[in-house]
Amino acid sequence: MCHTRAGAFRRCKDMVDRMGISQKWHDFQAEYYRKLAMEWCREHGLEYVEGSI
Repeated sequence: MCHTRAGAFRRCKDMVDRMGISQKWHDFQAEYYRKLAMEWCREHGLEYVEGSI
């Protein structure tokens, strides 16, 4: 379980590594941030261009 106190991120990352799901986690995280960026652009009247960074 991931915790909310000091060192929580490290413990969560270590657990993901131990479970062997690092790639799945990174894929999930990348897709989440992509959708977040698309929504932010839409809300601010900007065009989101895939792969523009």
